[in-house]
Amino acid sequence: MFILRAKDQIDLAERIGEHLCVTPIPPMLANIWEEAKGMGNPARDLYVLTRPLSVATDGNYEAQTGDIWVVFHPQDLERSAEALLHELAHAERQPPTPEPHIPATIDEDWDEEAATFTRAAELAQEMGCGAVIPPARLDAQLTDVEELRELHHAAAQLFGIIDPFLARSTYKALRLAAGRSIRAVACCLLHQTSSS
Repeated sequence: MFILRAKDQIDLAERIGEHLCVTPIPPMLANIWEEAKGMGNPARDLYVLTRPLSVATDGNYEAQTGDIWVVFHPQDLERSAEALLHELAHAERQPPTPEPHIPATIDEDWDEEAATFTRAAELAQEMGCGAVIPPARLDAQLTDVEELRELHHAAAQLFGIIDPFLARSTYKALRLAAGRSIRAVACCLLHQTSSS
């Protein structure tokens, strides 16, 4: 499967006149990045962007390249910092490699997300910015993971797929169709799978 890398997407946007990169990197994010690199995090390059490169996400770690991108939310710096910590946790848990591990099941995918959220909260504590992901926020994230796990299983069942990447793509498409409302998608998916 061909996936356009973040650097390539940014370069394409630049060619058509859309400047995506925020420069300089905002201090809070620069501090987290430098602290992580000082701790030996294997991530390679950080791109702080004005908008997401994919639907319904604030950041991404590319295991093939080691690159991370996060969206800069000037009115909500903690949201951007939380996304960066999450992607740094992904990089720590799966260092860059040309052939990264790809989850074989939806449960393996969401188990990894739960572990990554937990590690991101630990990183925040270790870096002295624990207020970015306090215990109540981590609890909410882990609750969301379980809800998303269920919704991805429902999307997979509805469309007869088992691949976690396709389940995520299907879920995102349904979420867009439902106006980005997780609750609307949940109602549709859970109703459809219970009646099939």
